[in-house]
Amino acid sequence: MLPSGIRKFLQANALIDVRALLPEVKQKTLVIQRRLDKIVPRENGRFLADHIPNAIYLELPTTSHLPQFEDSDLVIEAVAAFDNVAESSEVKPEDNRKLSVTLFTDIVGSTERLLSVGDEEWRKLLDQHDEIARSAVEKYKGRIVKNTGDGLLVIFDGPVRSLMCAQELIAALKAIGLPIRAGVHIGEVVNRGGDITGIAVNIASRVKAPPAEGEVLVTRSLKDLTGGSEMQFESAGTHTLKGLSDPYDLYRPLTL
Repeated sequence: MLPSGIRKFLQANALIDVRALLPEVKQKTLVIQRRLDKIVPRENGRFLADHIPNAIYLELPTTSHLPQFEDSDLVIEAVAAFDNVAESSEVKPEDNRKLSVTLFTDIVGSTERLLSVGDEEWRKLLDQHDEIARSAVEKYKGRIVKNTGDGLLVIFDGPVRSLMCAQELIAALKAIGLPIRAGVHIGEVVNRGGDITGIAVNIASRVKAPPAEGEVLVTRSLKDLTGGSEMQFESAGTHTLKGLSDPYDLYRPLTL
């Protein structure tokens, strides 16, 4: 990689903020920090370990940021020992939890549209909606969890792909006369068969309420994880979401 590419890579990493998500990491985690690392200060490694519930912190008395230099034998031994401990641990119910991006969509004015076109035409429109959604979600490597009647619940592994999918859905469904709005959040979800539950799902559901027709809004947690991508945002203000006590800062992704 050229020096300019390395610089861009480091600058992109510096824009990613995962602090809000650390308490959501339930898996056993090994944090290895070199005491005199000039790229990532030891305080940062200690912060990670302190805020991940099941973390083990290992500090090595060396300087390199890259694991293959200096005491690489100690790094390998520590990872191997940690892996053995993690594998032998008892599997707990929370193992069905996963950090995921949750996208909710909602057809705007669905009841009014149904009354104006009638049952048969509405069914045809919903069939088109479902086909467009299947294609877009597959393209961006998501999974449709369920159809909510006049919208969708979809999960993704990556925040940028979820936003690109939401924007594509908005444009494609508008073209067939089905305006939608969308809300996106990232957090821990609980898998229950083919469905998902959890506070992150509730938050995403509430985030889809404030947007106007043709708009997608995201939480700060999701925005902070898109650092380094070409996605840009503008503030959509602070909102009190139904059923949630804390206000949320919401953001509007600009078209890629």
